[in-house]
Amino acid sequence: MKRLVKIVVVLTIPWFLIAGIRAFQQKADPGTPQQMPEKANVIAPGNMNSRQKEHAKLYDERYQLGGRLDQPPDPKLGAKLNESEPQVFIAPGLEGLPDPSITVQSFASSLACRADLVLVGTVKDKESQLMESKAFLFTEYDVSVDDIYKNNALAPVTIGGEITVVRPGGRAEINGKILKTSDASFLPLVVGTRVLLFLKYIVKTGTYDSADDFLRKGSFQLRDNRLIALTRDPVPGFQSADPKLQTAALAEALAGISASCQKMIK
Repeated sequence: MKRLVKIVVVLTIPWFLIAGIRAFQQKADPGTPQQMPEKANVIAPGNMNSRQKEHAKLYDERYQLGGRLDQPPDPKLGAKLNESEPQVFIAPGLEGLPDPSITVQSFASSLACRADLVLVGTVKDKESQLMESKAFLFTEYDVSVDDIYKNNALAPVTIGGEITVVRPGGRAEINGKILKTSDASFLPLVVGTRVLLFLKYIVKTGTYDSADDFLRKGSFQLRDNRLIALTRDPVPGFQSADPKLQTAALAEALAGISASCQKMIK
């Protein structure tokens, strides 16, 4: 019996160690968005429904082969479809630091004025697809609505309902091989996490774009009452990894959303 207890204890210890390490890692970098391995859904290039085709066109207008329209194209990207595990990173993000004179409240207010819908939701599922040009991936996310801060006047949503949010980048399996593309300006939404999103309505598909030019910095992960920007671009008020400042940023952002509209801050 004593021997059995010892065996159980020995087998249990590693799990406590792993849990402790994970907790330490989360504590060590509280300002980093929670990231989990992206699942790769299986797709056949060109095999899309009508909604996905519209989204493919939307992002083809913004991305060339291997780069955003304002970035030099990378002619090697097309060939990466034949590689075993290609990792494609484009548009590394904007340089510099955010303007210290811009407050989180005024920044959130300007985003809310531009957005058609502002909400807090939970990411439920995701599916990546290739653009028609096969130059880049985009991902459709299923997001359940937890709270609404600005509703869509054209197509109001309800708490407890679900919307589809489109975002550049993703991970998919094509012909048995994995293709992953990402844009540092738009970090992926993680299934299971809560997010604060400033969104633009896509009338043709009844879905929402979170990568609109004016709302490119309008996606945030909510964790432990902290607001963490889902972009590598400089965002006013989010340069600190201090949890207290991140908690304050959430309160200021929510106050800004309900404030009167201000001139758009780029």
